Amino acid sequence: MKHVLIVFAGLALVLGAESAAADDVDDLLELFGDEALHVSIDARVVEDGERTIWNMELTRVTISGRSVQVRLDGDNIVVRARFTPYRNNESLLLVAQGQTWLKVAGSDELRYETAFETVPIELGETVVFYPLGQENVTMDVDTKRYGTINLELEITVVPYFQAVEKN
Repeated sequence: MKHVLIVFAGLALVLGAESAAADDVDDLLELFGDEALHVSIDARVVEDGERTIWNMELTRVTISGRSVQVRLDGDNIVVRARFTPYRNNESLLLVAQGQTWLKVAGSDELRYETAFETVPIELGETVVFYPLGQENVTMDVDTKRYGTINLELEITVVPYFQAVEKN
């Protein structure tokens, strides 16, 4: 059995979105009106299928057909995920793409995996994407003991103005 060492203390989140001044964003949202979508992503690392050992929530605004990208960088892992919603009235086709690079502990081996899912959902429905697959990965979780972990990305897409009204 191969073990993978991942150090989560150095995990960083990089989003593939361009920055814009607040006035520019408000102007753009008015132009897009009801077409703007609010994408919520709750990223978490779960140990032994039970305990969350790292999590981060993020939100982005997009339109139908334009992807939202997430990149997670750790010492021995890189995960890139891209979510593209295609809206049709009150339903969506959510395309989820993932790429994962894992360095196997104690060797120079680099494990590469890809995932691609197309999921029809309703606006407001939550879907969970597993870039590492649905099976837990065995690794040295804190350099002192072995455990199993998985990365879960929980995605919810709602109309932008509905999300703004809730807050």
